[in-house]
Amino acid sequence: MQKYFAYLKNDFVLAFKSWQKVIILYLFLPICLMAIMTLSMSSVFQAESTDIELPLAIENLDQGHLGKSLQSYLAQEPLKEYFQLEEDAAIKIVIPKNFSANPAQENIEIITSGKYSQIDLSLVKNFMQSWHQTIIDQQNLAKETQQLEGQQAEAFNKKLAALNQSYQQDFVSFQAMQTTPSLKAVEYYFVVAILYICMIGMNASTTFVIKDDFKGLNKRLAIVPLNQWQKTFFNWSSNTLQITFFSILLMILVSFYPAFTINTLWKLIPWMLVYAGLFIGLGQVLSQIGSKMAVMVSVQVISLLFAFVGIVPMGDIIGGEFGQIFKQNWGQKLFFQPMQDILLGHHVFEHGSIYLILLGLVFILVLLNYLISRRKAVA
Repeated sequence: MQKYFAYLKNDFVLAFKSWQKVIILYLFLPICLMAIMTLSMSSVFQAESTDIELPLAIENLDQGHLGKSLQSYLAQEPLKEYFQLEEDAAIKIVIPKNFSANPAQENIEIITSGKYSQIDLSLVKNFMQSWHQTIIDQQNLAKETQQLEGQQAEAFNKKLAALNQSYQQDFVSFQAMQTTPSLKAVEYYFVVAILYICMIGMNASTTFVIKDDFKGLNKRLAIVPLNQWQKTFFNWSSNTLQITFFSILLMILVSFYPAFTINTLWKLIPWMLVYAGLFIGLGQVLSQIGSKMAVMVSVQVISLLFAFVGIVPMGDIIGGEFGQIFKQNWGQKLFFQPMQDILLGHHVFEHGSIYLILLGLVFILVLLNYLISRRKAVA
């Protein structure tokens, strides 16, 4: 570990030797990209109203009629279009034992288990609060309508029932629109800026190897005696930590913007690490397997793909079925979707399978870089 920290110290000192250039390259340029694209594309990022399809479980302990009426209510139109009643759903509504006897004094409990979305949980809580209050209001109005006579009371009750049904339908539709997962332009381009920093790191890692100007820096890093595996791993991990450091600096800066909260942003750090490690590993492998020209061309091609897949939201611009094709491409799913979903309130490792795939790719790239470097050293 002593060797590692010595190497890390030397590498960071060399990286910040020209700190003005480093700040411009890794902070100023990403912030400019983020600001320009946010201003030019803000009209594209508009929330759309979509149908809710929310799995929901109900545990009815109520001995009266209200618990059963809620179950039948959710199983009928229009609410069955929004809520799917399932026994093993992650969000469960528990109706207390004496709810029908005294709804004003009993509380409906909502419990969770497994994986669920905070957006879905918020919707269920709001809906049940509304339904509970409606039941209480109905009972209070029923007491008042007892003073009405015959047909007058019957007509009043019919209007009240129709009003309640219309209210619940409108409420769910309104919540569907309000809670539709949709990023603001500034949030979308913050994710783009993070990946842009990783792209700069990849380009810098190839430049460090293929440019003659950096041979002196390579020699200075060789002050600490290392074997081939240590050289490979120390170089990769040091560059990865540097890129992650600049990503965290950008994260701290944007946390002052009202659209972001630091409690959500810190959850991005594991993904920042894996993306930084992936692009650094890719850059180092590219610098080992081809000529200088081939390496430069490869980096430019990757940069163009990044721009096409992420910088311009083609799916939102085109719209419709073709727009969905652009939204669901592999580049979006692997590199953009995980961090975007975290900003929308999803769990850090909701895309755990993607994270494992990326970790596997990082391991393969580091191992490949080591094998190529060792072969060159022997030759």
